[in-house]
Amino acid sequence: TKAYKFISFIYRIFYIHYSIFMSVFNSTPPKIKKNHLIKWLNQNYIFFNRHKLLLKKLDSERDKNYLVTLDNKKKYIIKISNALEEKKIIELQDYVLSSLNKRPSINKIIPKIIHNKIKSYKDQNNSKCYVRILSFIEGKVFANSKNSIELEISLGTYIGLLSKELKNLGHPSAFRKFEWDPSSIEWLQNYTDLFTLKKKNIIKKNITEFKQFVKMNKNNLRYSLTHGDLNNYNLVVSKKDIVGLLDYGDMIFAPTINDLAICLSYALMKRQNLYYSLKNIIVSYHEIFPITYDETYSLISLVKSRLTITVVMAEKQIKKFPKNKYLIISKKSAWNLLYKLDKINIYDLIYWIRDIKMTKDTQAASQADAS
Repeated sequence: TKAYKFISFIYRIFYIHYSIFMSVFNSTPPKIKKNHLIKWLNQNYIFFNRHKLLLKKLDSERDKNYLVTLDNKKKYIIKISNALEEKKIIELQDYVLSSLNKRPSINKIIPKIIHNKIKSYKDQNNSKCYVRILSFIEGKVFANSKNSIELEISLGTYIGLLSKELKNLGHPSAFRKFEWDPSSIEWLQNYTDLFTLKKKNIIKKNITEFKQFVKMNKNNLRYSLTHGDLNNYNLVVSKKDIVGLLDYGDMIFAPTINDLAICLSYALMKRQNLYYSLKNIIVSYHEIFPITYDETYSLISLVKSRLTITVVMAEKQIKKFPKNKYLIISKKSAWNLLYKLDKINIYDLIYWIRDIKMTKDTQAASQADAS
């Protein structure tokens, strides 16, 4: 009936607006006093009891993370969720961490789960947050590490291994829409007016390219569980090797190639020779997890899409939370890379990626025939 259709329409509008308003991105991170948290940790975890705990707050977008040191020796990571984060998303993270830790190919870079179960904690606003405790991985974040061929190859290799392992995992909570998903950026059209002149034109161009190179090609892409946030602050480096892969809060079911695109979005920042770094990372990824012909068609547009999300979210979020400088930590580097990519014809990059992929495939086939 017309009345039923009208009520359904009103409900959908209300639900959409409610979802946007109640998003974790519109909610302040937990408000926490260190002394109160230390007391709570001592009371709730046997391995913290009767130990001297030192807490150091870590940078974070929407939750609160701490490095906790026991008796100036052992170190752990305390993760306290945003009050609006659903428990099923926290459970998704633990499921993936537990699963990947059973995979010999990649478990050495995956944080270990220390807690026996997810516990709830009331912050200073009396909001319920979920608490998890993970192992600490020693090293520098990728953003602060000196670039090298070896590091780029290590990065491509481990992201390839991640894609290979995640394709065999599944979880119902991963089927969700998420603002940081580079394969779904139509919502950015509502925020182009945050920018002027050249920046606005670049964003509009990236959205147009997205519609051609990603949206129209989606049915040809492989899908799987994806990490969703392989940025240069979630990768831990020791010497010239990736030794840690952090932060699983953005995991979604999406095009598998998303993770390579997201990785490239940040790994290419501050690089003098984009082609050289692209080749190192893509070839090493392709050797572990071969890229399909259709994925090469969408890859560069997905890179631009992720960078565009980065700059839009930075503009949006810093207005709401001006004290959280972490929200704009990649803004300048993202724009610099967007300017560089904007000067290169996207077809040139697509053909170049297909060329290095085909060259590598031919070399592999020749080696196989020779053996």
